[in-house]
Amino acid sequence: MKVFETSICESCAHVYRSLKPNEDWFNTQFAIRHQSQLNAGISPLSEEIEKERLERYRAIAEFSKKRFPEIKNYLDVGCGPATGFKAFEELGIASTGVEPDSSRAVIAKQNGFDVKEVQFQDFESSVTYDLISMVHSLEHFQHPLDFLKRAKNFAHASTVLYIEVPEVLDHVKDWNDSLYLAHMSNFCEKSLRILASRAGWGKAELVHPYAGTALHQGHLCMVFHAEQEAQQTADFDAESQDEFLELKKEIRKRYITGLSLASFKQHTFELPYLNDLSLGFKGSDQLKVKVHDNYARRQLMPKSENHFIVSESR
Repeated sequence: MKVFETSICESCAHVYRSLKPNEDWFNTQFAIRHQSQLNAGISPLSEEIEKERLERYRAIAEFSKKRFPEIKNYLDVGCGPATGFKAFEELGIASTGVEPDSSRAVIAKQNGFDVKEVQFQDFESSVTYDLISMVHSLEHFQHPLDFLKRAKNFAHASTVLYIEVPEVLDHVKDWNDSLYLAHMSNFCEKSLRILASRAGWGKAELVHPYAGTALHQGHLCMVFHAEQEAQQTADFDAESQDEFLELKKEIRKRYITGLSLASFKQHTFELPYLNDLSLGFKGSDQLKVKVHDNYARRQLMPKSENHFIVSESR
């Protein structure tokens, strides 16, 4: 049975899952994982990951306060355990988070943070926010356009939207991304600009909050303004067509890297079973901090042309 499929938009190079499990399936898996961790007494958090999360949010907070000094309150969609709120509150910015994953939301609330344990489509607030962020959460949403539209409900005329996602060429290294259930989308600057514009957000800026730090520089970080501009699409309409064609060609090339293929034909992977929510199938139960390290043990066995069986390392 085909349960997962990856496609590319020819118009904007947005890479998306054209076939995927529905939201109910994902929510059920998150609930099962949460209960299993509770029963086993396992912490859902990695100390190393949370330390890096705080460093990243501190860089975002300092960048935001410097660029937009009028910011007083902040909404983070997909805030996890809200570790990063410490950095915003140190700068006097009141922080609210939305986190549907119980294993993360419970910890955030235990630590005294204002976090709503709810799906973003069900989040309600009479407050409008000076800054709204989606820090490595938009790529997880099944319907990113709907989420960007909904974010407008909590914006006023001067609201700034900060989005950070993996940049497609920085993130996609080879065929393994075809099995990465956690990400519903892989973005490039062009596709993210167009998506935000369709959702009603105005002026877009590519920003670099991690410049001058030891943090990874490859993330796609963009700021969008609530106020509309008449010429908001001019910057990506003027993009070189040759460069855009090369980008799409390179993306396709990444997805066949490591495969015994000479062309960009559709390829199929057969999984023995799903044993990991984020990665479909892993050959090891060890948890690594970096995504690519987690599937390093996976191997491929050719079944026929363009058809492969995924197995554990020999």
